[in-house]
Amino acid sequence: RRDRLRIWGGAPVLAGEFEHCVAVGGGGRFCCTGTLVAPRVVITAAHCFHLGCIGSRGEVYFGLNSNNPGTGRVVACKCVPHPDYKLSTDEHDIAVLILDQPVTDVAPCPIATPSQIDDAFFLRLAGFGLTETGRSGRKMQVEVVVASNNCSSSSHQSTFGCKRDREIVAGGNGLDSCNGDSGGPAYVDVGGRFLLAGATSRAAANSQRGCGDGGIYVRIDKELEWIESVVAAEGLSIACDSEDESEEQSNSGSVKKE
Repeated sequence: RRDRLRIWGGAPVLAGEFEHCVAVGGGGRFCCTGTLVAPRVVITAAHCFHLGCIGSRGEVYFGLNSNNPGTGRVVACKCVPHPDYKLSTDEHDIAVLILDQPVTDVAPCPIATPSQIDDAFFLRLAGFGLTETGRSGRKMQVEVVVASNNCSSSSHQSTFGCKRDREIVAGGNGLDSCNGDSGGPAYVDVGGRFLLAGATSRAAANSQRGCGDGGIYVRIDKELEWIESVVAAEGLSIACDSEDESEEQSNSGSVKKE
């Protein structure tokens, strides 16, 4: 978001829902959000690293309330931000967290295909950020309308400040992501299954307030080649799993793709 640590108008996530949505930070302070996409791999936003929310070493919280880490589980990790990210341009606002230990009791979130993202009319957002009451730390969710699936038109680029063919614009009218949701999941609903389409980046350029007027989400499919290269460099395998295949990922760190 423009004030940078980027749910507004949403509802609390209940136990058993969106367990792959995690809080991200360090030293017991959680100020961003991320998504578990493999037993040892979490995706978040690069600006969370560049603004100091998470350093080269950090922590990932699995649970419902990051204000009380004792209610969940904290796993140490290292952070690999995209090498081409620049805070001034917001290009490639994506980072990969490699967990020290595999998480085997939370199912990783499958990654949506390009066509599933292109065809989406709505996104489901989740995160630990600020709500309209000013509170943060509780995992929340909200459904928002997609304004642009890929920012392909020049009018969308100038109005929203999004990157051509690489970002989604969604939300507004009081339904939005907010501070602390940065890096968190933007899901598409495909037949009742929530698949990871984007990562929360920032407010749209035409926003009149900090939160509530719409946001920009990095398309995961456009960054997948780089994500796969980071995972492979850690000696972790990448698998393309179908809906019908076993969700058992062992300790391989395989990224699930639909």
